Amino acid sequence: MFFSAIKKTFFDVWDHLFFAMAVNLVFTLATLGLASLSFLFQGLGPVGLFVFLPIPFLAASVLGGLATFWARDIAVQGSVRFAEVLPHLAHSWKPSLAFGVAWLVLAAGFLFGVPFYTSLNPVVGFVFGVIMAWAVFFGAGMSLFYPGLNAQVEPKIGKLLKKSFLVFLANPWASLAMFIVLLVSLVLTVVTLGFFPGILGISVWLQVCFKFIMAKYEWIEANPEADHKKVPWTAVLAEDMEKVGPRSLKSLIFPWKD
Repeated sequence: MFFSAIKKTFFDVWDHLFFAMAVNLVFTLATLGLASLSFLFQGLGPVGLFVFLPIPFLAASVLGGLATFWARDIAVQGSVRFAEVLPHLAHSWKPSLAFGVAWLVLAAGFLFGVPFYTSLNPVVGFVFGVIMAWAVFFGAGMSLFYPGLNAQVEPKIGKLLKKSFLVFLANPWASLAMFIVLLVSLVLTVVTLGFFPGILGISVWLQVCFKFIMAKYEWIEANPEADHKKVPWTAVLAEDMEKVGPRSLKSLIFPWKD
């Protein structure tokens, strides 16, 4: 599954490269613009800073949710249109906003909660810090599946949180592989100033992985007597990989040699 997901993600993004670069550029510029607002909030004092500073982060979360639905179109349908911006935004803004709020709460717990409880009692501070560390761990794992669930399966926030938690627990090794590729993608995004793979490429990666995991569950449901620890990925992903075709990096760089 792992290498098939990488291959499909790469060629899905490649087939929509100009669209992806346009979305990445807009997202990068918007994020930089929103981040610059934080400097304006510095003169508002602690209360004003606490109230207004999250606004840029939450706005970026909403924009990221929009990219998630475009990524779903690419990964699942094989086509994407800018014209879908308003329908996608209407479907994605609430779950995306809830996603951003959840991470702000976790960040506040670490930045303010741990020092506060530590100042009251070191033992209480340590216990609270351990709790927050586990919360961040599970939050990071759930975040790998939250976008896919939102775009492909479930729009309700409560069910999204529950199902993303369950899928994460049931797929620890897939989650680790997804997270490693995500980290590499983030580094490449920073190096390329947001152009590649960028927000859309990362979103396509998460959508493709979630689609493949759902294909596994469909196979398990259709084959209840089979050994579920030995999933025949070649057969399960045959339709998706057939759409990708027998392409390679060599064919992209030297197409005349095919």
